[in-house]
Amino acid sequence: MPHYFHELESAHSRFGEDESAVLKLLADRYVGANPQAGFIYRTFYASGILQNEEGLYELDLGRRFPEAKPGQTSYACALVWSDGERSLDLVLRFMGPVRLYFNGELAYRSNVIDEIKPGASVKLSLHFVKGWNALFLALRCTAAGFGCLLGADEAKVRILNVLSPFTGRAGQAGWAYSEPADGDPIRDGWGCDELLGTGEAAGLRWLPEVEWDGAASRKPPLERLFGLQPGRQAYAWTKLCCSGSGEAWLVLEGAASGPAEVWVNGSLTAAAEGPKGGPLYARIKLPPGKHDLLVRSVCGEGAWDVTLTFRSESPQALELAAPLPVHGSDQAWLYAGSVRSRRGAAVRRMGPHRPLVSFEERSG
Repeated sequence: MPHYFHELESAHSRFGEDESAVLKLLADRYVGANPQAGFIYRTFYASGILQNEEGLYELDLGRRFPEAKPGQTSYACALVWSDGERSLDLVLRFMGPVRLYFNGELAYRSNVIDEIKPGASVKLSLHFVKGWNALFLALRCTAAGFGCLLGADEAKVRILNVLSPFTGRAGQAGWAYSEPADGDPIRDGWGCDELLGTGEAAGLRWLPEVEWDGAASRKPPLERLFGLQPGRQAYAWTKLCCSGSGEAWLVLEGAASGPAEVWVNGSLTAAAEGPKGGPLYARIKLPPGKHDLLVRSVCGEGAWDVTLTFRSESPQALELAAPLPVHGSDQAWLYAGSVRSRRGAAVRRMGPHRPLVSFEERSG
């Protein structure tokens, strides 16, 4: 009887009847092939196409574009990265006429029954190749409806994670979708080449917007993100990177529109305690390397803003860097909020598994 491999290559030849050693060998090999890795942080748009409780992406364009006219067409597209070849069943549920393209080829075109029957859906088996794969939807507005739902069958087990197309959205999660256009500007769908490009070829306006509009861009970051919520608080976190070979004195200067605190490596460094805020100032000595910088800010009555500048009293260079790698973002600051302002919220030194901020109440 032929053998799959030579006896000298077997675990039995090395460990004999020692079952524990054989199991440890198998476990160690699995761990070696699947090393422990942390979470990947990725930007997405809360106003974008999100998944429902079934795991289906809700491309309800009738709700997003109530002014759309019958006959107009919108497009939605996304990229899927696959570490290897695999087959995945997708569920396509109709709200109106749909064409689905997969990797540039037409995978399904809805018919009249699909479009008028409430809750109609189809299950499609798609073969994802190793590397990038392209999903492209053409959605036509009719009196019956406008849009669709799309996602993996048994979505809680077989997950479909989509990434944003186009160079200006590289690294972000989610779909890009276009405003309704007259006719059908993209008749043959797009594949990976187009989705990895700029997206400008068809002259369409793609959403969600990747830049703040004029009015929002002029607001301070905290007010732009959280609005005006007097008494509420938010946090801003970054890394202060100091180059050089020795310790250096750094000067921190700024101002806040409401109560604010600045913490460096878990130590309170500067504060503006009045209800209307005030100036922030600190002179600190730091060694070379990266240092956690956390700002706690409470919204004032008419504004929510904190400004900070840094300078070194030595020739060493200073720069700010993102405290965590976040795909799809080149910003140095991460923000969290808003939360109810609590007196004496404790700020702790960062560690591998420790929170930066604890909202436990302090007495005194």
